Amino acid sequence: MKASIRVFTQAKRGELEADNMDACWPGGDGEADRPVVRLAMADGATEHLLSGRWAAQVVRRLSRSPVRDVASPERFARNIGVPGAGWVRSLAAYQQMREEQGEPLHWYEFSKLLEGSAVTVLALFLQDGEGTATRGTWHAAAIGDTNLFHSHVHGDQRTTAAFPLRHQADFTDTPPLLLSEVFAEEEIRPRVRCMSGEWASGDVFLLATDALAAWICGAFEAGGDPWTELDGATAGPEAFASWLAGKRNEREMRNDDVTLLRLAIH
Repeated sequence: MKASIRVFTQAKRGELEADNMDACWPGGDGEADRPVVRLAMADGATEHLLSGRWAAQVVRRLSRSPVRDVASPERFARNIGVPGAGWVRSLAAYQQMREEQGEPLHWYEFSKLLEGSAVTVLALFLQDGEGTATRGTWHAAAIGDTNLFHSHVHGDQRTTAAFPLRHQADFTDTPPLLLSEVFAEEEIRPRVRCMSGEWASGDVFLLATDALAAWICGAFEAGGDPWTELDGATAGPEAFASWLAGKRNEREMRNDDVTLLRLAIH
């Protein structure tokens, strides 16, 4: 398939971009021309320490995973638990870095680290159909409220699918989370949701963290056209920043880290 990838991300208003705890794969704009495209997004939970690091580690793992690992809750749970096994090494490296910087960990930070880090996560893998690069299948797996939206236009009709959440009211303050301290498949599997479908040239996929995803669902429910609005908002980084600031100012979207990945298939 041939596709364009655009990535837009903004930290919470009032915070530095370095404090943004979202992560996605790929991490920037690009063009894809290959039979399999892997996309992943993770949103670090604010109340847990080092969730941004955990998010980055999770999406790196997914960027190297086979398609079959997002096709069922069992396989996804087994695969996604692997990064947690290396989390202890990551914590040790963080502790060493803090000591080298002359800022050793405080006692209360140790207790928070023992609780582990946490993210919501979404993976979308697309592959060409047999003998064609203009249509194929896609598989998605998710834990929590980072959301996928799929647009397919046929003639003058547009159909939209949303996964794993479809309504604005589905977004809460307590989504299922992938914890760095939980490695066992049987503990992760009940939190996993999977969905599969077909894609064709001209389709567009959006991966969005929860604040933006909730706004998109609410716009659909209010009879709006978020696809068209986001086409304008994603004209460039400045356009996206301005659009997002407006939504926050109007209290249409809560103040949270926001990341959007847009895949347009040619």
